[in-house]
Amino acid sequence: MNARIAAVLVVLLAIIGGGALYYYQQERSRQPANAGTLGQPLLKDLKVSEVTSIRIVEPKATLTLQRKEEGWVIAERDGFPADLGKVRGFVLQALGLKVGQSEPIGDPDRARLNLDQSGTQVEFDGADGRALAKLIVGRKYFRREVDDPEKASADGRFVMLPGEPKTVLIVSDPLRQVSAKSADWLAARSSSKSSSAWRCATPTAAAGASSALPTMPTGSLPAPSPGRSSTSRAPTRLPTRSACSSSPMSPPTT
Repeated sequence: MNARIAAVLVVLLAIIGGGALYYYQQERSRQPANAGTLGQPLLKDLKVSEVTSIRIVEPKATLTLQRKEEGWVIAERDGFPADLGKVRGFVLQALGLKVGQSEPIGDPDRARLNLDQSGTQVEFDGADGRALAKLIVGRKYFRREVDDPEKASADGRFVMLPGEPKTVLIVSDPLRQVSAKSADWLAARSSSKSSSAWRCATPTAAAGASSALPTMPTGSLPAPSPGRSSTSRAPTRLPTRSACSSSPMSPPTT
């Protein structure tokens, strides 16, 4: 009797063990072959200290950012300074990209997702001109239906590595800064000089008043009303020199 019970238990254990092994194999077969790449950095070999040039190529525009001794400049704008914060943020953004989803892709889907020549090519180069990393940025990725994909805020972006043309990747960053328009990268004019000139040319704000005064663009002054003589206007008073500027007054801009 004991031997019979033991034999039954052995058979049951064998059946349970075989079922568990079968289930494990089935689950493994359902996982994609590249499941190990999920959550991994997209640009593994990219290092911030080695990047000296960034090239962004769109179908109708090209932008080249170059690192010089005085800072980052835009090559297509004859070396006009680029916004250091935007350049640094873009490189760090690229470093932080991780694979959120990976799927096989064919030629029709590549064209549909703008992952062919119709997409945006991004290349990070080193001092010797060697390409450190390349990336193709395609269409926006949405988890929901949107009326206007161009204006809607995306949940991510379809991207592809040039060395892996049969695999489409999805990253959770919409990559808004990927643009070949130089206007999106131009550095703002020096705020220290403009703010100093503004303080010298305007009266001192009253006590307790806000110091953030709105500026009026050049040429935006209203024209005299019809029928009113220009001689009726109050005489213009030149601003007095103050302690914030020791240089002669600059001639008015036209």
